[in-house]
Parts: sequence; structure tokens; C-alpha cells
Amino acid sequence: GEPGEGVRLISSMINITRIYSAMGSISAMRRAIAIARDFAHRRKAFGTLLSTKPLHLSTLADIEIEFRGSFAFFMDVVKLLGHEECNKSSSSQKILLRFLCPLLKMQSAKQGISVTSEAMECLGGTGYMEDTDMPRLHRDVHVNSIWEGTTNVLALDVWRAISRNNALEVFESAVTTRLSPLKNNEKIKSCVDRLESSLSYMIRYAKQLISGPKANIYVESTARLFGMSLGRIYSGLVLSEHAHWSANDMDLAATIRWCCHKPLVMVPSFEVLEDLVESDKILALHLDMDKNPGGTGDLGPDGKLRCKM
Repeated sequence: GEPGEGVRLISSMINITRIYSAMGSISAMRRAIAIARDFAHRRKAFGTLLSTKPLHLSTLADIEIEFRGSFAFFMDVVKLLGHEECNKSSSSQKILLRFLCPLLKMQSAKQGISVTSEAMECLGGTGYMEDTDMPRLHRDVHVNSIWEGTTNVLALDVWRAISRNNALEVFESAVTTRLSPLKNNEKIKSCVDRLESSLSYMIRYAKQLISGPKANIYVESTARLFGMSLGRIYSGLVLSEHAHWSANDMDLAATIRWCCHKPLVMVPSFEVLEDLVESDKILALHLDMDKNPGGTGDLGPDGKLRCKM
């Protein structure tokens, strides 16, 4: 290819490896939850099994919901990849796949870290022991937030797709179209309403970001939370579709928990952005324990800067 066209030419391979990375995070979550759930049926605390303790059940339910959200998202993206590989994708589906892959990877990678950590904690001290397999799961899952793009790189890649391919318009159209047939299902109406309002807010938010005088700064500083918000909205969409199709009480409970009791929009309000950007500079660079301004380390015997560890 021509100079400057490399990323475009290898984008299909990047999609595959990012999906593969997400699969690693999701499978680690599934394994960690299975271990934690089994332990709850065996371990007694204060005279009764952990599986009877409301607080412990709440913790297990919460990490199960996080797994379900990413798993549903993952399977939907795999379906889009299958269409593309069979040359059955429309132009909008290709753009959507390009847009969803970084969203899926950044969401599932962070969830993998938090879910395996929480699951390990569910075992107490036992979870810290190597023979439970929890420490290995938690160690290994960290690579997925680094491999094939760190969270910040993926967040910027989302905006690259928006600026070059009008991907946000395609995303909005896809979500809106797929939510439409779910509106008549009274059991998930509250979920559909919240997904629609959250999507509408994020579209307005994006337009405000790119139209302001400090667009580049605001877009970049909020990119991570912006991407996470879109990912959680899309997970909510796929969970809602599945609950509508299956009519299963467990799927319904998971969908309501994700859409109505967990945050979908994670970006800061537009009114406080300027203050946040300025405080970022102070908090990130002027570290309390540094002797030198600007966040630089101490000077070594040779007079050169040495990093602070």
C-alpha cells in the first residue's frame, strides 16, 4: 500500500486480534465467576454457607452481570465479523464492525481485571493461593488492556473512526433501529427508554465536544469515558434483544440490572469540562512528593534526571 495507508490495509487483522483479546478477558471472567460461585456453596461463614448471605449474593450477581454484558456484546461483534468474512456485509455493517471492535476490547479488558479481582476476593485468603487458579487468572487478564491497543489508544481510535467514517451516525442508526421492535415489550420498556435517552445524550454530547472552541482538548480528555459509555449502551441493546427473544426470567433480570441499575453514561457533564482539564494538569504533573516542578524525578549523582519509583 501507499505510505500512510498501513493501518487501513491491516484493519481487518486488527479487528480479529481485538476480538480475540476480548475473548480472553471474557473467558477469564467466566472461569473466575465459576470458581467463586462453587466456593460460595462450600464455604461457611458465621455458621451458614456464603451462598445464603445477601451481601455475598449481591457481589456474585454484580460480577455475573458484568460478564453477561461483555459476552452479549462479544457475540454480536463476532456475528458482524462472520458477515464480513463471508462478503455479506453492507457498507454500514463494515463501518459498525470497525467502530465496535475498539469499544468491545476496551470494555471487556477493564471488566476482566475488575471481575477477576472481585471473584478472587470472594474466596477470601484462599483466593490469594496459587492452587485456586485465581492469582493466575487475575495476572494474565491484565495483558488484554495492553495488547492490541491500551485503553487510551482504543479510546482515540474510536474518535478516529467517527471523524473518518461517520461511525457515530452509523452506530446511532443501528441502535435506534434495533431498539424499535422492543418497545412493545412491557417487561423491558424501562430498559429501552433508558437506552434511548442515554444514546440521545451521548450524541448531543459528541456534537457539543466537536463544536466547541477547545474541541481537540475536550475530545481527547473525555475519550476513555466516552468510549466506555457507548460500549455499555451497546451491551444494553444486545442484552435487551436477548431478553425479548428468550422471555427468560434470568435474562430479563440481567437486562434490567444492566440498563436500569448500572451507569450507562459515564462522561462528565459538559459544564465542568474546563475545570476538569485544568485540574488534570495539576494533579497529574505536580506530584505531592516531587521536589522538582512539572513531575520530573530527582537528579542523580551525575546530574541527570532519574525517574521516581
